[in-house]
Amino acid sequence: MDCESRHDLIIQLVLGTLPQDEAMEVRADIERCPVCAAFAEETRISLGALAASLKPLAPSPDVKQRLMERVRPATSMAMPMPSAAGGGTRGSSRFAWLLAAAAVLAVGIGATLFVRNTRQAADADRLALTRTHQDELGLRVAALAEAQQRSDDLAAELNVRETDLGKVAADLDAARELADARLEQIEQLADRLATEESLAAALRGELELSELVVAALQGQDAVFISLSNTPDAEADESARILLDPSANRWYLFTVGLPPLPADRIYQFWFIKDGTPVPVNTFAVNDEGRGLLYGEIPTDIGDYQLAGITAEPAGGSPAPTTPVRILGSLH
Repeated sequence: MDCESRHDLIIQLVLGTLPQDEAMEVRADIERCPVCAAFAEETRISLGALAASLKPLAPSPDVKQRLMERVRPATSMAMPMPSAAGGGTRGSSRFAWLLAAAAVLAVGIGATLFVRNTRQAADADRLALTRTHQDELGLRVAALAEAQQRSDDLAAELNVRETDLGKVAADLDAARELADARLEQIEQLADRLATEESLAAALRGELELSELVVAALQGQDAVFISLSNTPDAEADESARILLDPSANRWYLFTVGLPPLPADRIYQFWFIKDGTPVPVNTFAVNDEGRGLLYGEIPTDIGDYQLAGITAEPAGGSPAPTTPVRILGSLH
């Protein structure tokens, strides 16, 4: 038997209407079950409070008459009726008290049941609300755990991507350094190639010029003209002019001319009636050797002299320094 099915027995036990054997059994149940003990205590408290708050009521004469008519046959057989002088008033008071007690017990039982049902309903509502909150909290915890897991997965993937990106960046840096080194090598090779090509071009020019000079020297009408140093030149400065009429070319060879600074250059002149006419500029090597050539002017017979001066870089329309080497063309 569960606790709820014992409530009626507990109420009868409190009212004192339960047979002795059942009362002993219910008392044993109350001692064993805290729920039943609490219900019995609540019933006693409720009935006691209601009994204390109500005043005894005397029954109306009609109620008394009907009740006495119903109980008189039984009472006349069991015991003599009390005298009208004193027994009637005591019996009426006792009957009224019993009716009031019954009403109090009924109200108490109803109040107790109402309180119990109200409490049970409130407890059920609180339990349902608690379970709802627990369910919502469980869902939120699960969602939070899922979000945390996704965040952890994304963080792990980001770490992997960052590691891969770092490797790619390192490879790019290494490739860039290698490309820079290769580019520097290419630039160096290009400079060397340009130098070699310039030197080769110079050598080809010298070779071609040498071939022309050799051909001029082998000609039957080649003429050499010697130019001598002047007092403004050093003792070992000299030059020679080779005229090759068959090729209509002239060649100037210098010896012992000192190299000039970068802002100065040698200039060759034909001189006609004392007036120098600029021909061209040239430089010399560390040994003072220089070479210059050109076409023989058609009026070469009108020029009497040829000379060399040192001029500003780029040449001058007229000599700005004394003639260093001078010679006659005839």
